[in-house]
Amino acid sequence: MDIWTPDATLFRIKLVDFLGDGFGGAGDTEAELAFTPATGQWVTLSIPLSDFSAGGMTSFSDINQLIISAQPTGGATVYVDNVYFSVNQVASNQDVVLNDYTVYPNPSVNQWNITSSNQLIEEIAVFDLTGKMVMSNKVNSESITIDASSLRPGIYIARVTSASSVSSLKLVKE
Repeated sequence: MDIWTPDATLFRIKLVDFLGDGFGGAGDTEAELAFTPATGQWVTLSIPLSDFSAGGMTSFSDINQLIISAQPTGGATVYVDNVYFSVNQVASNQDVVLNDYTVYPNPSVNQWNITSSNQLIEEIAVFDLTGKMVMSNKVNSESITIDASSLRPGIYIARVTSASSVSSLKLVKE
């Protein structure tokens, strides 16, 4: 799910399952998750159903409601796009290629070098911990140098895309 808001301080998603006996029946189960969204930019939320299980939902056989709300109540504007539901792929007998990435120096003051030992890096995107993309590069190489000089000190997540996978790397800026 992608969301954009200029002013919401809290974003909530609730799933409700009627368990086949309709609203108000004995089998109703629900769970609500809350997120603090970045404002003024599109943010992608990828939420496993297991997060709703951890929130108390006990069944997913008859999901009837997806309830979206935000705070401040009655005063927040939120745009929602690209709501997807998916199921994890079952195991197969196909070969799995594990990407092996090296990041150095990490922590860094001015730059990070990222190398792959077995695949071309197609693209890299760096996000701060609010989910805001702070930079993105098309690479098509086994290595890239990321200029971190304009970034504030903190922790960043690099999303590294290759032909067969997407990996996340933790980057620390001093």
